[in-house]
Amino acid sequence: MKKSTLYFTIISIILFCAKGVYAQPGYVNTIVGNGTSGFSGDGGPALSAKVQQVLGSVVVDNSGNIYFPDCNNYRIRKVTPMGIISTIAGGGSSTADGIPATSASLSLNAAGTIAMNAVGDIYFADGNRIRKITMSTGILNTVVGTGTGGYSGDGGPAISAELNYPVGICFDASGNLYIGDETNVRVRKVNTAGIISTFAGTGTSGFSGDGGLATAAELKSPDGVCVDAAGNLYVADRYNYRIRKIDTTGIITTYAGSGSSGFCGDGGAATSACFFEPSNVRIDAYGNLYISDFHNGRIRMVNTSGIVSTFAGGGTSTSSGIPATSESFTDVWGIGMDKYNNIYVPDRNDYRICRVGPGFPSINADSFSIAINTSCTGLNFEVITHSYSSGQHVKTYFGNGSSFDTAVTAYGVSGICSFSKSYLSGTYTIKHVLYDGPTAVDSIAYSQTFSSCQNFTVKFYVDENADCIKESSEPYFFQNITTEVDSNSIAIDTVISTSGFNYLAYGTAGTVYSFKVLSTPSGMHISCPSTGMIKDTLLTGTESLKYMGLTCDTTGNFDLAVHAIVVVSGIHDQWGHIYVSNSTCYAPNATLTVQISPIYEFSNAIPVQTSVSGNTVTWNIDTLTAHTNHPLDIIWGVAPTYPGSAAPGDTTHTSFKITPYAGDIDTTNNAEIIVDTVKAGCDPNEIMVSPRGCINTSGSPLQYTLHFENTGNDTAYNIYVMDTLSPYVDPSSMQIVAVSAEMYITKLAGPSGQTILKFDFPGINLLDSSYQGLCDGAVIFNINTKPGLANGTDIYNRAGVYFDYNGVVMTNQVDNVVGCGTTATSNTQPVVSSAVVYPNPASDVLTIQVDNKAFQSYIISNSIGETFQTNKLIQSQTEVNIKALPPGLYFVNIIGEQGSVVRKFVKM
Repeated sequence: MKKSTLYFTIISIILFCAKGVYAQPGYVNTIVGNGTSGFSGDGGPALSAKVQQVLGSVVVDNSGNIYFPDCNNYRIRKVTPMGIISTIAGGGSSTADGIPATSASLSLNAAGTIAMNAVGDIYFADGNRIRKITMSTGILNTVVGTGTGGYSGDGGPAISAELNYPVGICFDASGNLYIGDETNVRVRKVNTAGIISTFAGTGTSGFSGDGGLATAAELKSPDGVCVDAAGNLYVADRYNYRIRKIDTTGIITTYAGSGSSGFCGDGGAATSACFFEPSNVRIDAYGNLYISDFHNGRIRMVNTSGIVSTFAGGGTSTSSGIPATSESFTDVWGIGMDKYNNIYVPDRNDYRICRVGPGFPSINADSFSIAINTSCTGLNFEVITHSYSSGQHVKTYFGNGSSFDTAVTAYGVSGICSFSKSYLSGTYTIKHVLYDGPTAVDSIAYSQTFSSCQNFTVKFYVDENADCIKESSEPYFFQNITTEVDSNSIAIDTVISTSGFNYLAYGTAGTVYSFKVLSTPSGMHISCPSTGMIKDTLLTGTESLKYMGLTCDTTGNFDLAVHAIVVVSGIHDQWGHIYVSNSTCYAPNATLTVQISPIYEFSNAIPVQTSVSGNTVTWNIDTLTAHTNHPLDIIWGVAPTYPGSAAPGDTTHTSFKITPYAGDIDTTNNAEIIVDTVKAGCDPNEIMVSPRGCINTSGSPLQYTLHFENTGNDTAYNIYVMDTLSPYVDPSSMQIVAVSAEMYITKLAGPSGQTILKFDFPGINLLDSSYQGLCDGAVIFNINTKPGLANGTDIYNRAGVYFDYNGVVMTNQVDNVVGCGTTATSNTQPVVSSAVVYPNPASDVLTIQVDNKAFQSYIISNSIGETFQTNKLIQSQTEVNIKALPPGLYFVNIIGEQGSVVRKFVKM
């Protein structure tokens, strides 16, 4: 091979990512799924999520976002480069076009057909239609098919044509869409004008036609399709056990497969190989073709010389980080590929998606590629040679006279090796030379810019003895502190936190970072250091921990606050937490008064109450100051006043008030009323929002309460909560209202530019579930919606809770809508009980009918309180797809601005 050298410059981007997101070259890593069938995880790490029937294709956009059909969950889901999973389509109740994709009810094909066009819009098979998500708006529309299974429409608009179980879709470079129309045993083409035609197949199932026009050939279950750079189309002709190729003149030939079912042929000509129902195909930038060999559980590769080999699968392990041919997959139907030629493997029966390949941007020469990944300490290099010989090695020169010489090891028909180099920030000249024994074969030279990074941790505590030393007996702070972050005396960020925060900083080693406190609660000030500012110097890859102490001002004012959480409103009891605090050092003689809803009567509290009079309970509190460890957590419980007095659907009103008001700096947080609905059961890990439902104008404040509970049989030592904020709220406006324990905040980048708040509770040590009231915790925070939002804007929130090393536990989802309460009718008209659901019993579709505009959303739950669906009511009659619900009794909580009603139905 001709020796060549490539010269260019690349700028290195440091990625802060979830563990396990990047694969090693030639090795397998799981990137989606915890191995358990089900649906969970949205808003949290994809590795902790549950998926179901991940059988189909995977597509990856240019930013590294991964999209896949979660077929039996009837959703299209997305995984960001940070490893955060979310739903972008499905989970709703409507089958209409022109709606947000997340409001839609989907009936995805089991094959999970998905593709992406040149601008990043998502196309997928929904029954006998091809539908499109316009990613800039999130709106869903049908682009091919009437929805009726059949064959018709050639020569006319694709929207009016009939398809019959479309399985594979892809685009060519001109934007033409190709469809593996399986039951019609044809490949259909939709041109850029939207006209559909038959591209291959006669409609008769069989095998014939090689060497002639594809339209005169017989196919047998054409499934996956792909197009190479020259415009040739490849078809997985599944039950002919072949891959067929249709060139740019329309001539069809067999590209791989002998026609015999089974497994054979690795190392030889692809046309002599055996496949067991090949189902999908992808082609890389070098012209290598990858095939999903369905029942062989493998990805097979045909190189440009026509030789077939196993690229991944065929092993015995389902571990991550092992060679791809040592991995075991079951029923590999789908396949995906990104711009770096990483291969994605949906592993159906192991409920996961794996990635095989470097995972990083790569630099390519004729004979080998270099994949570069950055860490806080330097650069990690991965070398993949395009073919392998036993004498291969790579010598790397770093521009300062040092060099590495690394042996290449065989991996299939390729070779691999890896090595690392520690760097300080700067621009470096690097050259790699590939040798075959003593002979230099090929080389790559480039300049690389690298930025160091470091994590700074700042913790706030109450310096009780004024010695500026954090002692174990001194409590961490529990209220908002605003800190400015400066880099070389230039303000770059602002952080709001309570006990402290983590900040990942980038720059040249030696860069001075300053953390300057801008504001503290009234009555407290930073005393250690006296300047209210600490400085630290960025050192490559190290950890930095700094403490800042607070002391009390000597004033006679106080600022009392009460915040309550109703954990359970049930038919057997109601209980929760009351967090009372004082942000100053002056301790008034305070009284907490709780007025219990009349359907309950008081039963117990920790600490013991001062008095009980009917449904009024009080506590005298005279030691509450910011100088002590606070807030004070009062755990209270009540029971029904008589058997049956608390029935599912009943409304409860509980009020909480702390006095005195005279002398209180801010009395707006001295009282709270909680209205709740009695449920037959509850989820102890819950998110709540106030106000709920409609908010009249954008820019309004929302208050979120995140409650978590250890339901296990052992202590939960460390807990953190990941909350992916709606893109329609302003992260800079976030203020902590109350927190149950020492907590640290980290801001992370989330999907589609959203912000993820990580609330970290290290050493929380929650007792097991036998200790009611001592096994749970919470964080309450306020945040403003963004100004200028259009009426009808949905603001969703859902969070994931992580208990030690266990998988994520997802909360329910809460929903606000901008502007739905702006009319006089919706503000003044009372909620009425004339809301009906029918048919009852129901099998596939349930209709919710209301006769006014006072209702905005609904929640479907079972008899133990588990939530199955939640969404908006979009009209007076809303059809809800309940096909996926198990048979049984369900409750529909129909929610309005001024209350809610509950209706029962039976799912057949």
